[in-house]
Amino acid sequence: MWDDLLTAVGEVLLGFWPDTSKAEDYFAAEVLEIREKPRFSGRKRRTVRLRPLIRRPAGWYTCKSRHLPLFTPRRRVFVAVRKNQIIRVSELRQTDQPAIVNKSEKEIKP
Repeated sequence: MWDDLLTAVGEVLLGFWPDTSKAEDYFAAEVLEIREKPRFSGRKRRTVRLRPLIRRPAGWYTCKSRHLPLFTPRRRVFVAVRKNQIIRVSELRQTDQPAIVNKSEKEIKP
């Protein structure tokens, strides 16, 4: 009886456990380096070294050729990663002019 109960509870808990093979990790990073390695008969493996802007170590991630235009050294990008494979990439853009927070009294009054 107890074995069946523990097995049922275990199956329920595993249902709530996230599947790490399908989980994506999102972070902003700076591109450090790009490498292309030959694999077999004309195929190349493209890897990018990214340094996350959060507290994580730099690492190598594989990417597709369509993502290469966004990966130039010293550029900041926002990436979605699954198992060291880059799924999505977008460029981080900073505004050209800082927003004006405090206006003077002359600008407020007409």
